[in-house]
Amino acid sequence: MKKISNLNQLVFGVASVIALSSCNPDFEVGPEICPSEGFNFTSSDLKLDVINGTTIKDISSNGNTVDFSKGGLHITGSLGEIVQWELKISNDDKQKVYSGQSDTIDIYWYGQGDKFDGENMQFKNGSASIEFEIVCLDIITKDFSVQGTQSFDNISPDFGILLRDWDQNGDFPVASTTFSGADGWSGPGSNISPFTFDYRSPSPSPAGGLYCEFYAVTEAPAWYLGAASFPVSGIAAALNTTSADDVYINYFVKADENLPNAGSQVILKAAPKSYLLSEDITWTGWKLISHKLSDFKSNNGDPLHTSDLSEIVLQIGAQPEAATELKVMYDFLLITSGAPLFKD
Repeated sequence: MKKISNLNQLVFGVASVIALSSCNPDFEVGPEICPSEGFNFTSSDLKLDVINGTTIKDISSNGNTVDFSKGGLHITGSLGEIVQWELKISNDDKQKVYSGQSDTIDIYWYGQGDKFDGENMQFKNGSASIEFEIVCLDIITKDFSVQGTQSFDNISPDFGILLRDWDQNGDFPVASTTFSGADGWSGPGSNISPFTFDYRSPSPSPAGGLYCEFYAVTEAPAWYLGAASFPVSGIAAALNTTSADDVYINYFVKADENLPNAGSQVILKAAPKSYLLSEDITWTGWKLISHKLSDFKSNNGDPLHTSDLSEIVLQIGAQPEAATELKVMYDFLLITSGAPLFKD
């Protein structure tokens, strides 16, 4: 029995050594998450610049204020090595969180939060703050204020491109408050009468101002009732990426709830093909839709190449069943790079 007891003591001793060894830093498994011992990044290294088109200046020389009616905020920093970080912009009711593992920070912010509440496109005017955290280090905090209403007209192409909002903003703006041939083309489907396409204001989208409205009637139920289009030639050169998986189109759409079977139907023309994205309008009021360009499909499934983009087509069409009367409205066509305008 004594020999067995000694054997138990030996086994216990070996197990203890193994257990202690597993807690020794000399046996760490996986990559380090903390910066190196000599790492140094202070509040002054986190740069906040107010941007207005191509004009950039330090936020401190702008009254520590971001005016959304003129542009947004460019946040940059050189970290010197690859580290894990998180940056949170917040006020008392919204927040926008960015995170990454990199040696630089390069963020364009135009007032949007992480989530869209169905009404507000931006932070409300007033106080806001930035909290920047690098793993294992103290949080850097900066306070500032925001004012003005964001039109997305003066945004960096690194963030995106406002195509059109029907308030004469964007890279391809409408010419006036009513439709004309200078704004592109519009027309009805076969045997559709009456057909109208114009700009309205009684029930604006959360983007505000005017929106475009289709109205069409036909005696026999139909699927295609009409469309409008405008050219976007040269847009590919302005984008900071050529991947259709990294470019998003964001837009508002709604239908007259008393006229069922309406569809949201947007077509991207990329010579020589057309790529459609459609869905049944089953909601009430305006809805913000965001999709990767790669979600748009041609009839034979060919991939879309952003370098070939030439035209945007908005349709008034019926789905899931044919219809004799429809009214569909669109507003605020915005391209964003890397992510949709809102996460949710």
